Amino acid sequence: MSRLKIIAIATVTALAVFFFLSWLALGNALFDIMSGKYYLVAVGMGTSMYPYIQNGDLLLVDAEDKNASFGDVIVYVYNGELIGHRVLDYNEFEDCYIVGGDYNRVPDPWCVSERQILGKIERIIHNELLKYIAKIWLGEWT
Repeated sequence: MSRLKIIAIATVTALAVFFFLSWLALGNALFDIMSGKYYLVAVGMGTSMYPYIQNGDLLLVDAEDKNASFGDVIVYVYNGELIGHRVLDYNEFEDCYIVGGDYNRVPDPWCVSERQILGKIERIIHNELLKYIAKIWLGEWT
């Protein structure tokens, strides 16, 4: 086999592995990113969503999807901080969502309005190698 064929096979194999790892890291969001859609990127901190979200996890937030419903994990702004918690209920009287961390015993003591919501968490990346691959697609996030 010629040297050129070996290089071509190695290149195609490396690209296939890279795209497979990219799909493992980003899931269907990979296709969105390839077509130009942007995601907000955050890093998980704290224990309120443990074990679903752990310290250091990379979070892809779909900022175009703000229609929260029961069970969704949303990212919202409260007192200048970003918080990612699960939607537990909707308060029709106050026109806002009741949210809370999976690990917390009680819901958050405040109600979250639609204007506070930045988006839904689309993907959580736990694995360090997959975080590195995601970083290639998403750019610097730290």
